[in-house]
Amino acid sequence: MSGGEDRLKGLLYDATVWIGGPGGGGRPAPDLWGSGFFIAPGRILTCAHVLAEAPPGVWRGEPKISVVYPVRPEENGGRREATVTARLLYCLPEHDPAGRFDRGSWPLPDLAVIGLDEEVEHPCVWLSDLSTPPGGASGRLEYRGFRIDGGKVRARSGACAVEGTDEPYGVRLGIEGGEIKAGLSGGPVADLGRGAVVAVVKARSNNSDGGTSVQITALRELRSPGRAGQPYQELIRSHDRWHWAVHQRDRDVARTWTGEQSKLPNSSSDWRPEDRVEALGLLAELPDAPDSGTVLSLVEKACPGQFELRMPPPVSWRDGAGLLYDPVRKSETEAVLGYLLRVAGSVHELAPTAALTLQDWALERAGSLPEHVRSEIGRLAVVRERVGVAAGRGGAERRAEPETPVEGHTAAPDPNPPSGEGTSALRDEPVPETGAGPWTGRADADPAAPPATEAAVVVLELRDDWWLENHYHWTVRLVGPTGDAELVDAGEDLAVTDLVDPPQSLLDGLSRSFLRADVGDYAAPLEVLVPRKLFDLPFDAWRVNGPTTHESGPLGLVRPVSIVDQWPHGPDPSEVPRATRGTLRPLTADPSARMVQLLDAHKASPAPDVVLFHCGPVHGGPAGTALSHALDAGFTTLVWYRAHATPQEREQVTEEVRRMIDRLRTPAEVAAAVMALRADHAAGSTPHDWARHLAVLHHEPGRRPATADLLDTP
Repeated sequence: MSGGEDRLKGLLYDATVWIGGPGGGGRPAPDLWGSGFFIAPGRILTCAHVLAEAPPGVWRGEPKISVVYPVRPEENGGRREATVTARLLYCLPEHDPAGRFDRGSWPLPDLAVIGLDEEVEHPCVWLSDLSTPPGGASGRLEYRGFRIDGGKVRARSGACAVEGTDEPYGVRLGIEGGEIKAGLSGGPVADLGRGAVVAVVKARSNNSDGGTSVQITALRELRSPGRAGQPYQELIRSHDRWHWAVHQRDRDVARTWTGEQSKLPNSSSDWRPEDRVEALGLLAELPDAPDSGTVLSLVEKACPGQFELRMPPPVSWRDGAGLLYDPVRKSETEAVLGYLLRVAGSVHELAPTAALTLQDWALERAGSLPEHVRSEIGRLAVVRERVGVAAGRGGAERRAEPETPVEGHTAAPDPNPPSGEGTSALRDEPVPETGAGPWTGRADADPAAPPATEAAVVVLELRDDWWLENHYHWTVRLVGPTGDAELVDAGEDLAVTDLVDPPQSLLDGLSRSFLRADVGDYAAPLEVLVPRKLFDLPFDAWRVNGPTTHESGPLGLVRPVSIVDQWPHGPDPSEVPRATRGTLRPLTADPSARMVQLLDAHKASPAPDVVLFHCGPVHGGPAGTALSHALDAGFTTLVWYRAHATPQEREQVTEEVRRMIDRLRTPAEVAAAVMALRADHAAGSTPHDWARHLAVLHHEPGRRPATADLLDTP
């Protein structure tokens, strides 16, 4: 083991704690629940099952947890440990008050975040920013925790190796000649080759040595849909601020994680640990990343193809930077700096000073790159006037807007406190060549502006089971702007009765897709590709309760939902000119021609800009026959009222839908218009409660939906 790895073990041990009940630290027979470790000032990460047998008050957030942490003997009357009270802040998954989760079978992610009740000095571990499963850059990992031995709590550590993964977050550990003892759960697992904590000890294996752990990326599940201030982003921002401040303060007088990482054989000579800690510290001064779609969009523009399906979607700006290790066809420095500048441009209007500081640091850091690369990176700057930033080991002058710290955190002192304000002038001409850097690029194209709405669509397909009647296989796909489809999740043996209240696995697949597809205010539409007999099911009434800010109600209330017939209609895509694929003609100028009754539709001339309407179910009978004829004739869009209606109700709904259609420009807007009607009713601004019974079918001529590939058994 290298000296750098050995010193990193010391830093890891200093941040590891043990957790017990009230007063557990001073009892003759210590009450050890499990282990944990500091990840941010005043914040400890552990396993949720460590608290499984805690008194009920712990689950209500009462300060009934004791944390025993290491201290210097000379600062604590000769004692090497001190005790502080704490309380539970977050739990993954949420605590089950019915008691279905027990200590031995707590489901993944099995994580909990504990907050101290008072400010104390303590170190923090460095959390990996990689999105890939841990492998051990040096061929081994190091675990740390506590167990009871001879009636006393004693530390235990050792080497282990990754033996496999259990998606989405489980990691199997092999420990030669050992096992995960009781009490070690919640302790850190570090990759000493990279100098980062990559997992949390969870349990020992049955009938074998070794055990299991939880990837640190599972922390990204800490999200609060529709609320300001995201728990995970607050935690990771506090983590990065602490490490940047400590590195500035202590790098010449004490060991720091960044300093030791720079001595490792695996340390990059391109994008150095010192670069990373400073860049992440600057990102920590920005407002929260709005959603995973925005982060992924900026990463894709900085270096296409970095994200892989096996990775959990990024949540914070830090996660995006962590996707840029080993970039394709670029140096790591070029890729990360391009990402940082795009991030700065995307938040400039919200936080101009912090964005300018990040931008100026990135431009200064690019000074060592080849001239043509510097020129390309310079074009990403979005402001003309510069904030004075000193590059290199002296650090950057921090000029970020003040932000409210995470409640209860003990912030490390900032070596360079704020001093002055920057400018928010938009760049409209090349930056003149000055001593600050040779930037000659233009920003006419404004590449660092907030990402434009991406036309990503989530497609759910339900396909008949070949053997079981009224059973279905399902797939969830993400379709990008170019039409490329990516399989996100799949399942089988789904009964038709399950489609009213779908299984959690299907909803989770939709949730992961929306997490990646939603960008800012853009909520990705859902297309449901189904056989005709399922047309009248209320897919828009499903609740995903996912992690994005849009999941605040039924799907049809927060995003456009439309049905697509599984049976293809219209011309073959190869017969449609490429320039016209996916386009729609404006609706006809004559409003009366924009909607006709479904039963008469097959008698009308084919017209892709006519929206059909029907009052009643359409999955079969005369309405189903008329619908088939209409689609075969070239009609593309149908709105129907699923519920049975009286003649008076039918007349009213028909007139209301006609008014809605009259305000639209293309049939592609119908699903969004129906969603808006539902949202208006939910907000109490309109009496359109009947809109919850509306359904929309829409398909674009020449476009084949993204279907599953079926394989015959050989």
